[in-house]
Amino acid sequence: MRFRTIGAACAALGFWTGAAHATATLLCEIKDRSLEFSLQGAVGSIASSVSGLQAEIEIKAAGAEPARKVVFDSDSLVQRWIDGLDLKLWLRVEHDEKTPETDLIIEAKRKSKGVDKYAGNFRLTVEGAKAPRTFAGKVSCSID
Repeated sequence: MRFRTIGAACAALGFWTGAAHATATLLCEIKDRSLEFSLQGAVGSIASSVSGLQAEIEIKAAGAEPARKVVFDSDSLVQRWIDGLDLKLWLRVEHDEKTPETDLIIEAKRKSKGVDKYAGNFRLTVEGAKAPRTFAGKVSCSID
């Protein structure tokens, strides 16, 4: 009798499936005459969770010294908001020997409910050698 109970329990566990935990890839891109930026990260089933973030910005504008390239990782993601039609990210890198203090804020909206493409604006502030430099423009993102 005991073996039948254990066998039934094992069979029941074989048919049980937990909640699906799908992930998607978050991609963002900025391309303009002053800078180029690309971001990639994994978005969890709870859309506001972002992991494995990798991003890089290359500043082409003059006067952006001391760095022309700034690299961001998951630790750089200070705030995130991915909910409904809104996507907002704040990336920050603290000053060190090679990299100036850098703040990048992305605010975008999904074009419609059935589409996972976002369009919006960015604001980038970089502490320069003489004074902070600010850049602004268009950003496009998607969740695939």
